[in-house]
Amino acid sequence: MSKASVSYADIKANLLKDPEVKTEYDALEPRYQAIRQIIQARNDLHITQAELAKRIGTRVIQKVLYHVMPEERMNLRTRKRWHI
Repeated sequence: MSKASVSYADIKANLLKDPEVKTEYDALEPRYQAIRQIIQARNDLHITQAELAKRIGTRVIQKVLYHVMPEERMNLRTRKRWHI
């Protein structure tokens, strides 16, 4: 008995055929774009997550900084303060 292999790309493409799923998926893009910008800025500066948390002057723990970056908090003033 053989097991069929299904790629992530195939699963994603199949799910995105559903208009409701596609709408929700697309709605998340600004959040992930902000996260990518933060990660890129951190990498460009060659600093750790802990150092970034220290620089932005918050008491945010590393795991929160890594996992949760709501776009609604990523306004222009915040980005300027974070040098993003």
